[in-house]
Order: sequence, then C-alpha cells, then structure tokens
Amino acid sequence: MVLNHKLKFNYSFDLSPHSAHVSDKMLFPWPVCNYVLNSSRTNLKPMKYDFKIAIVGMAMILFFGCSNFTQVPEPSFMYEPEIGNTLTVYHFDATPSLEGIDSTESMLFRWDFEGDLKWDTDFSSVPIVAHQFTHGGIQKIRLEIRDQHGHQSFVEREIKVIQVNTGSFVDNRDGKEYTWVEIGSDTWMAQNLNYQTEEGSWFYWRREYGRLYTWEAAMQACPPGWILPSDWQWRSLERFCRMQTYNRKKGFDESGEVGYKLKALSGWSNDCNGTDQYAFNVLPAGYRNPNGKYARPRYMSYFWTSTLDSTELAFNRGFHFASKGISRDLENTDLGFSVRCIKAESIPSTLPYSQ
Repeated sequence: MVLNHKLKFNYSFDLSPHSAHVSDKMLFPWPVCNYVLNSSRTNLKPMKYDFKIAIVGMAMILFFGCSNFTQVPEPSFMYEPEIGNTLTVYHFDATPSLEGIDSTESMLFRWDFEGDLKWDTDFSSVPIVAHQFTHGGIQKIRLEIRDQHGHQSFVEREIKVIQVNTGSFVDNRDGKEYTWVEIGSDTWMAQNLNYQTEEGSWFYWRREYGRLYTWEAAMQACPPGWILPSDWQWRSLERFCRMQTYNRKKGFDESGEVGYKLKALSGWSNDCNGTDQYAFNVLPAGYRNPNGKYARPRYMSYFWTSTLDSTELAFNRGFHFASKGISRDLENTDLGFSVRCIKAESIPSTLPYSQ
C-alpha cells in the first residue's frame, strides 16, 4: 500500500537572546512561517528525514532573512560620587548603554530617581543627568532606554543617600554667617571659625579656610551659644563615622576612614579629597608655628579641642592629604590651629571610648 501525505506545519521562532528553540506559539509580532511537506513513502522513516531537512531549511531562511535584525541594547549606567548625602549633586551617566551600538544618535533615555515608577525626566538623547535627593535612605534608580525601532528596556540600581540636616546662623559679633550640620546628636559648625580675636589669631591662605588660633584664643573665640569641642565630643563624632578602634599613639588612625568621610570634596593636594559624607567639609588650612611661619596649606589641617592633659598640652585632631584616617595628638598650646565650634548643649552623656 502506498501512503500519500500532504502535511502542513505552522511554526514560529523565538529570536530573543535568551532562547533559540522552535515553538508552536507566537512569541513576536512577525508572520508565522508556513511550510508544506509532501511525502509519498511506504513507511514513516523517510517522513522523519524529510522533517529534519525542512527544519534545517527554515533555520537557513531565518538566518539570512533576519540578518538585519537589531537587538534591543542593554541599559546600564554609572554615577558619581559613589557616596553622598542630601546636599550632594549626583551625576548619572547612561553612556555604557551605547557600547556595541552602531547608531547611537536616535537612542533615548529617561530616569526615575524616586523609585515610585513615575518618570522624573522625559525621553532625551542626552545620556548624562544631574540630580539632588530631597531625603536620605536607600534610593532605587531606574533607567529606561528606547532605540530607533521603538524597542524599550530598563534597569534598576539602588544607592545609599545619607540624610543631613543643615542650617545657618549669623555671628552677631561681626556679622559673619556660618553653616551648621547635625551629626549624630551633636550640632557642629560646618565651616572653620573666622572671628578675629584681640590676640592669638591669624588670617592665612584663604577666607573660606578661616583663621588659625592658639589654644588660649580658641577657648574664647566661639560665638555665644557655641563652645570649643572637647576631646570626648570629637571621639563621639569619630564613633558616629564608624571608627571601630582607637589609636592612643601619635599618627593617623585609619579605622572607619573617618578622615576620608569628613574631608571636603575639593581643595586637597594631589586630588586627595574626601567624600564629605556628613557635610563636615574639612579644608586643608595648614597650621602656624610659634615662630610665625605657616606650613602645609593644601596638605594638612589641625583642630583644637578644649581638653588639656596633665602636662598642659592640648589634644587636637589632624587631617592629612595622604591619609584617609584622623590623628589625635597632644601639642603645645602656642601653635596656630583651626577651630570648629559645637553647640553648647551638644554634651555627650557617655564617653564612646575607654580612656
């Protein structure tokens, strides 16, 4: 007996980058490929052979017919700085999404910075945008891209933004305005003091770097309602910045990278700037020797504390351009160091380190 067959097969093909198989369901809005297999055979074995040939033929047709297919690009972005706060202006850059794309002029980008699925920007051909967050915490950033064919895809990333509370006040003694910032339970001046005392203070280098004071002058220099912070209060600040150990010796303690977190974003030699993570904005004001010579602007900065030891030397804190740490040393009180004042009610109830 001779079998005469006319078989009709409808097949669609999944051309997504994650699949390469034949399916009996439509996965893309392209016409279904219709193939007719004719067979006059006396058994089923040759039919299987004809089917395999047909599948190979279809694959070749698809290979040549889809050579102009444009794959949807994968969205990707970078941002800087890596660490910031609610005062930081972040820059987001989607140019990595253009890698391997021949035609980039028609690529469009839009952003959602609040993680609320509402787009904060319209589609734009500019891949770089700036944004400042209004509140701290973990922020979910979404980037969506669209190519010239209308294909769209998106990517999400999370970044941590530190909440900082800041304000300003005017020193009624001379009318100068200063910025303050809350760090932990304390309120610090976020600028170096620039009040001219009757003696024991000097202006040097730049106005924004403030004046340099002897320890005796520093004890009297802070505005009403503000005081020179103690060694304990500086330790409280260090602990808040995640210092895990305590170095009693001279030199810079790198634990927690406290110096890196407190140094300003610019101004330090060799671009050894900090992240200014808590808006403390330490600038490299240098210091003044008792002989009247100034030293190390752009490289170092030292701050007096109100605490003396038994030998009448005063504790201080130091920042160095080549270190991410902070130093705690004892120095003669006639040196000229910078001053940061703290609100008078900012008195820690417990000592964060053992003596």
